[in-house]
Amino acid sequence: MISRGVLGVVVMTLATTLPLTSADPSQFTFFDVPYPVVGPCDVCEGPDGAVWIQAIKSPYFARFDPVTRTFTHYLIPFTTPLLNVTLPPEVSRVLGKAALGCGIRPGLDGYIYATNGLYNQLIRVNTTTGEVKIAETSGALGNLDPLNDLSPAQNGVWFTMTTANKIGFLPYTGGQVLTFNVPTPASIPTGIFHASDGYVYFTELTTNKIGVLYPLTGVIVEIPLPPGCEAPSVIRAQTPSGGRSPFIWISASSGNSMCRLDPNTNKTKVYRNPLNGDLVAGHTKDSYENIWFITTVRNVLGKVDHLHNNVSVTSIPIDGVPADFLFALNYGPENALWFLETFHGKLGRYSLNSLNDYTGKN
Repeated sequence: MISRGVLGVVVMTLATTLPLTSADPSQFTFFDVPYPVVGPCDVCEGPDGAVWIQAIKSPYFARFDPVTRTFTHYLIPFTTPLLNVTLPPEVSRVLGKAALGCGIRPGLDGYIYATNGLYNQLIRVNTTTGEVKIAETSGALGNLDPLNDLSPAQNGVWFTMTTANKIGFLPYTGGQVLTFNVPTPASIPTGIFHASDGYVYFTELTTNKIGVLYPLTGVIVEIPLPPGCEAPSVIRAQTPSGGRSPFIWISASSGNSMCRLDPNTNKTKVYRNPLNGDLVAGHTKDSYENIWFITTVRNVLGKVDHLHNNVSVTSIPIDGVPADFLFALNYGPENALWFLETFHGKLGRYSLNSLNDYTGKN
């Protein structure tokens, strides 16, 4: 267990930064996400092998079949957060637009789970039948900063509640939701990740800390992050550290960096995006332990080859003006990175198969 009160330690990386490159256009494929799915915001691979998309501007999910290249959409039912009464589909289509949810992950029970933004609810999707159900959490006003996140564990789903300043846990069995108070007030817990050591790591957006929750005791320890890790927002990957706990990877939005926390020592290594004036958003891990990130301003894919200590960036060919809002990134089917153009309503695919250095040794 991490000692309470131990300060985080910064280790600034001396990683080599490689020049911006333009990828072979054949590595990119783009698909128009059809109406009524508007504003695709987050993406994951489902237990069915399909690509699942959550929209931030409409109350729908989309399922993309990578084999047939076809989309299917599913309406999210609207329920009143206080009474948990499901209203007719006509109401859901209107009021559901205000949810602004942007977090979707595969559960370990065969279902897809997603956040429901301002309504502070979780959504469960049966990938076989397409049935969508709402799970109430704790308090109708607990997520007024709607960009919270969730992470699956063996027995349930962990999630953040931003303005409630809490961490929540929803059992797969449908039992009572458990909540844990974040020690620092108004920290806006945002990203969250259940790691292989059994601990739950989450970002504190406004205080530049990482919280570590120990599920067996409910104790939360906070680790300050160093300069370069400002506005920690997303945790979606871990890599082996050689110690009891894995390295935890963090997107630092305004720090414009990927930060690697070693919970065994509380040391943080900072990998800066070589492009200034950018914002690092989502990240993912490929099958060779490389960390990839995407940015919202310069619209690039970044690769952190932490085994060889270098950072490279590749421009994404965005079709349209202005540049798009790129937020989500997920490694998934067909050995590819899947991402979303939120403004232009597209699903992007970046194939890793043709990369010259993609041998498993990097």
